[in-house]
Amino acid sequence: MSALLCYGSYFEEDYIFPWTQIEYDSDGVTILYREDNLYEWWRKINNFKPSIQLYDDNRNLLYHYDSDKWNQYFQELNEFDHNNSLPCELYSADADGNMILAVRGTEFNAQTGTCEFLPKELNVHLGNLAKFLLFCKEYNIPLRELQWTLIGDCE
Repeated sequence: MSALLCYGSYFEEDYIFPWTQIEYDSDGVTILYREDNLYEWWRKINNFKPSIQLYDDNRNLLYHYDSDKWNQYFQELNEFDHNNSLPCELYSADADGNMILAVRGTEFNAQTGTCEFLPKELNVHLGNLAKFLLFCKEYNIPLRELQWTLIGDCE
């Protein structure tokens, strides 16, 4: 049994977020929702410029995984992410491609055992909520009613 509980807004599968990658194929338009695109987009708009590039222009790896340069790159990346944290998380809501854009810090995971409702745990930090709302306003992301949503198996 696994489940995720988070506080946020529901989006239909065809909603195009600012970071949504769109690829065209012979069947028409294919919309790809990849969580890492959100992070890549966030780093780009916040001017993440590492001192080391891991890949050349053809996406070939320049350094071995255990090299000092590799470690330095990820140290810079982790420091940047810590200092420029995203105010949201993106989760797949179901098998149909619908998404939940959640307030950071409201995610609860259950991996094994039984699901137990703990209402005192369901708090949304007002500072995180304010950052989330400002983020959505700044990037023109229309919100439906914000609510707690359970994703996964919990019977």
